[in-house]
Amino acid sequence: MLRPLPERATVVDVHGSRFVLEWLDRDTLADAAETARRTGDLPEERAES
Repeated sequence: MLRPLPERATVVDVHGSRFVLEWLDRDTLADAAETARRTGDLPEERAES
């Protein structure tokens, strides 16, 4: 499914692969982190190698 690019996004090509970088402000990231913390939807910490 295609969707329009967000207003604050950049498309980049790296070694033949295309990526969309969406620039999020600090408040958006903080809200997402708080929601993940409350719901327990956080990735497991990786052990140091």
